[in-house]
Amino acid sequence: NATSKHQPLRIRIFLEDGYVVVTNNRNPKITSQPSTGNGQRYIRKRYRDEAGKEIIIAETENDYTVKLPLL
Repeated sequence: NATSKHQPLRIRIFLEDGYVVVTNNRNPKITSQPSTGNGQRYIRKRYRDEAGKEIIIAETENDYTVKLPLL
């Protein structure tokens, strides 16, 4: 995400239905290289391997949300 004084990154963290939910507004950064997706793959694998649970990732035009099951 790109951030600035006029477009800050707003992060919310809360509990909902057995999940820790982390959500932030989207301010896409313009870069010459696309994301590799390694961060998402790593956290999905860790939850699957360590807890046998899946995480939920949702993206809209305005928000990016990750739901992590409580362990």
